[in-house]
Amino acid sequence: MKRMLLTLWVAACAGMASAQWMKPVVQESSEMIVDEPMYLYNVGTKQFLTQGNAFGAQASVADEGLQIKIEKYLMQNITEAGDTLYVWDEKTYTIKDFRPLQNKWYYMFIDNQGGCYMDKGDQADYLWEITRLENGNYHISCAAANPTQNSDAFPNTCIGVERYGADDMSTVVNPLLEYQNPAFADAFFVDWIFVNEAVYADYLEKLHVYQAALKLKTIIDDLDSRGIDTQELLSVYNNIDAAIEELQNAQRMGETLISMDDEKHVTPDQPKDFTERIQNPDFNTDVKGGKGGWTKEGKAKTFETNGWVPSSVEDVMMAPALNLWGSNQDIRVSQVVENLPNGIYQFSAGVYSQANGPYIFAGDAKTDVTTGGPTAYSVLTYVSDHTLKIGVAFPAEGTQWVMADCCRLKYFGNSYEAYRMWIDETLNGGESFENEKCYTPLKEVYLESLAILKNATEQEQLAAELPKFTLLYDSIKVNIAAYADYLALWEEGRKMVREGAYAGEVFDILCDYIEMEDEPDELYPNGTSGYILKYCMLNTEEIIAEKAFLNQLIQNVVDNGMAKGADATIKLQNPNFDNGMNGWSYNKKLGTPSAGGMTTNQNVERWNQNFDFYQEVSLPNGVYRLNAQAFYRTASNAEAEPEWHNGTAQVMTAIYANTNETLVKNIYDEAQEEGFYKEDNAYAMTDGKVVPNSMKTASEAFSAGLYENSVVGVVWNGQLRVGIRSLNASVTDRWSIWDNFRLTFLGLEAEPIAECYDKTVVEANELLGNEELPEEQKNAIDAALRVEIDKANASATLAAIAAIRGAMETANKVITGVAPQSATNAEYPSVIYTTSGTKVSVMKRGISIIRMSNGKIKKVLVQ
Repeated sequence: MKRMLLTLWVAACAGMASAQWMKPVVQESSEMIVDEPMYLYNVGTKQFLTQGNAFGAQASVADEGLQIKIEKYLMQNITEAGDTLYVWDEKTYTIKDFRPLQNKWYYMFIDNQGGCYMDKGDQADYLWEITRLENGNYHISCAAANPTQNSDAFPNTCIGVERYGADDMSTVVNPLLEYQNPAFADAFFVDWIFVNEAVYADYLEKLHVYQAALKLKTIIDDLDSRGIDTQELLSVYNNIDAAIEELQNAQRMGETLISMDDEKHVTPDQPKDFTERIQNPDFNTDVKGGKGGWTKEGKAKTFETNGWVPSSVEDVMMAPALNLWGSNQDIRVSQVVENLPNGIYQFSAGVYSQANGPYIFAGDAKTDVTTGGPTAYSVLTYVSDHTLKIGVAFPAEGTQWVMADCCRLKYFGNSYEAYRMWIDETLNGGESFENEKCYTPLKEVYLESLAILKNATEQEQLAAELPKFTLLYDSIKVNIAAYADYLALWEEGRKMVREGAYAGEVFDILCDYIEMEDEPDELYPNGTSGYILKYCMLNTEEIIAEKAFLNQLIQNVVDNGMAKGADATIKLQNPNFDNGMNGWSYNKKLGTPSAGGMTTNQNVERWNQNFDFYQEVSLPNGVYRLNAQAFYRTASNAEAEPEWHNGTAQVMTAIYANTNETLVKNIYDEAQEEGFYKEDNAYAMTDGKVVPNSMKTASEAFSAGLYENSVVGVVWNGQLRVGIRSLNASVTDRWSIWDNFRLTFLGLEAEPIAECYDKTVVEANELLGNEELPEEQKNAIDAALRVEIDKANASATLAAIAAIRGAMETANKVITGVAPQSATNAEYPSVIYTTSGTKVSVMKRGISIIRMSNGKIKKVLVQ
């Protein structure tokens, strides 16, 4: 094996003020070695084989390459004796490539359209023949053993890069170039050489030095154009032995000089792009382990650069992109950009999110992200110490999945005009929050600071007041949001009061709180809601605690004061999916549903897969009706519509409440007239009517009240599981989608409770037939079954159901080897929270002790 020679040379030309750095070039090759990590270098383009272009996975050439392995392809051979042998035909190979973003090996293949890609899935044409030429170079061609893209179909072809003229810098690798055609002799670059790991590492080190020198030269040229002295930087650039650290230090020195000059000359009318100061702004380098310029705070389940994106949008999100997933933790991905001129900046990024809550940030400023995307978001901020922390984050509540890409940084200067632009664009000239409920003392201080900014005539005045104002602005926005959350819950309470479907002392306490304007007393330590909202004297922490107090009053009523017909939806978490899928669970073995649709009315879907999507709800015993909007498409529209017309369509998705379920509507059951859907992707049926064909058109349908479904469920032990599921479907392109779950208390209706009892008896008798069931558990189930009941007595029937199912649960745990747990309390308690939201006790019938929002202890009668 001959060691490759690398040339990295400097031509010092007479009369020139600086040196001319030349790019390192590979001149000689190593021998191809099977099963050894190597690199493939295109002799004509002087670049390495890698991935890029289409989907970020197309075979391409670039200055840096992917590690590859050549493997012999062993073909199956059946002997006359019937034995199976695997033998090599002396010419067929596979080419494996290691993709660092996925941290795994793939195969290079040819697709049906003649494209070459580096991430083989189930594609069949991935075999190659590799021929060594007399000059030591190699030709690589599609193998005869490929089923479609083979040398019989494409003779005299091999892989390479085609470029037409000196200005053509195409990097796409074409696997089927007719290299022997003399007409393309100067356009087809089909010769390759192999490079071993040690030589590639040596080349890469020299390449990075060369790139650092080029960047320094760009900075020097910029400074020269400004008339700024560059002699010190030139002395580093002209040193052909300069280490990369020296070149990078000189870069930073030059950037500082540019920043100082930019502060004087950049204006909002002529902003400057500072994206080059961001490391890895497009996430082309993996971020795992804090590499690639970005660091992570908080424990994320997934923190990586991913080659897949939900959809490609130019300048917003193109593969690869940041992939971030976590649950119940504050997580921030960020980097600090240094050597910046002080002044006003705009940070922007493309973000996709599966729930509301994530945000992008720059310094202390942030912009919230809504569900869906990918969408471009931006935030204005200011820099006062030449550094800026930028990034993307999401809060601790629930499960979050975020992708981000295309991070950009724009500078508007450090002038009075720049600061005035920041104030005008961020605050629309200055927000007074006149019509917003918020903490009165905070609003007063905020308005004083706002007046100073509005009346300032000098940049120094603006810069001095801005840090104080920014903190006040952020604080008042948080406070307003807290009051808005309190008001939203207050509306729920007022609805309950007006419905009148509740009774008892706990309901009277809620009524007084909602309707009165009483000053603070022992029962209402901060006053009733009318007093609180009139004077707004609770700060953010206190109004959050007051919301928890109001929530407890409402929960007490739902748990202990519901009458027939009462709305119990408040017990459901996120029933309208306004916050993605937070609050809901799903069977992970079946896969993950997806949230989406319109941001004003989100929904959840599962396409082409089975699923079980649900949540557990704590409720008083009795009968409940679950309503939900949902539909099912049995296959692709081309197959499903004829099935619906001829009556053979079989719906396989159901909403359920404990042991009862109801199949949801078929998508075609509520087809609408043409023009009903404003989105352009509705499906037109053969009769001219239209149905949803996307999550957004489903949002339109649900907003219009279509596709209502209901099921009645029985609660016998204080627990109700509600959800939607499809467990046994198998047809391709089936589609389930749902939204807007609601829950109504139907009281102690004897008929559904009796039906639940009968179903329970059937299941119990089936379990008794299990030969693995121990005698002790059989006796317990049998004893529960022998209790005589009057099905007209709903309470007694519920108690019998609870006893039978409790014995069944214990028996099933014994059979499966799971230790039985203590029985669930039939009187399922409501929960009491402290001002910080921490569970401290439970509330049962009789006299209960609760902690009020101000920390005081109070006795409450629960009936």
